[in-house]
Amino acid sequence: VRKEVRAIEATGAHFRYVPSRFVSGDGVYRFYHAKYAVNGHEAEIGTANFDWSGLGGRNREYLYDTANPTVVRAVQSVFNADWDRQRAPSWAHRVLVLSPGTSAAQLLQVINQPGPIDVESEELGPYRPILDALAAKGKDLRLILPASINREDQRDVAFLRTHGCQVRLMPVKPIYMHAKMIVGNRLAFIGSENFTQTSLEDNREMGLLLNGSDLGKLKAQFNRDWAMTGGGLGGLVAKAKGWLSRF
Repeated sequence: VRKEVRAIEATGAHFRYVPSRFVSGDGVYRFYHAKYAVNGHEAEIGTANFDWSGLGGRNREYLYDTANPTVVRAVQSVFNADWDRQRAPSWAHRVLVLSPGTSAAQLLQVINQPGPIDVESEELGPYRPILDALAAKGKDLRLILPASINREDQRDVAFLRTHGCQVRLMPVKPIYMHAKMIVGNRLAFIGSENFTQTSLEDNREMGLLLNGSDLGKLKAQFNRDWAMTGGGLGGLVAKAKGWLSRF
C-alpha cells in the first residue's frame, strides 16, 4: 500500500496505520475489516471495499447512508478511538453492530427473529452459534453464497440443507457475492461482518441493524438475486438495477 499512502499524503491528508490489535501476526489472524466513512454530519456504513470491484464494479454490495446524529456520532467515536489507539466507547456498541464486542449477539438477534429470513454472505463460517441458528430456521432460511466457497463452507452448506434450509450459489460472474446482509420481517443487518469467529471476535467490523421501509428494499434486492441464481430473467433484472445497492 506504499504507493497509495504516498498519494494520500501528497494531498495533505493525514494517515495512520490501524491499531496493532487489528494486525495479524504470530499465527493469529485479525484485520481492520470495517468499511465506513464519516464526516461529522453524515456516515456511510456497508460491505464495500473502497476499490473498483466494491464501488460500482462487479460485486454485490450494500451501503447505508445516514445523517442520523446518533449513528454519525457513534461512527465518529469509533474512528476517533481507533485513530488514537484507544478502545471504542461502550455506548457505540448499542448503536452499531461493532466488532470486537457484541456483534455475534446482535446477528443472532436478527437470525432468531420470528418468521423467514433471507441472507447474503461471502462466507458461511465456521462459527457454531451462527451456523446452528441458521440451521434452526429450516425452510424459513434462504441463503445466497458465492459459488467459489471453500470446502469447509461446502460442508456447512450440506449441513444446512439437511435441516431443510434453502441455499443457492451465485456464479462469480457477472456479479461476485461480497455482501453481508440478513433481512426478516422485523429486523435487518448490513455490515462488514462475516459469519466467522475472527470477524465477530477479533476484527474491527462495523454494521447496522435496520427496520421499517429498509426491509422492503433489502428483500426486493434479495429476490432479484435469488431469481438470478435460479436462472430465468432474474439476471436481466439485477443487471438493470446495478451491482451496488444504496439506501
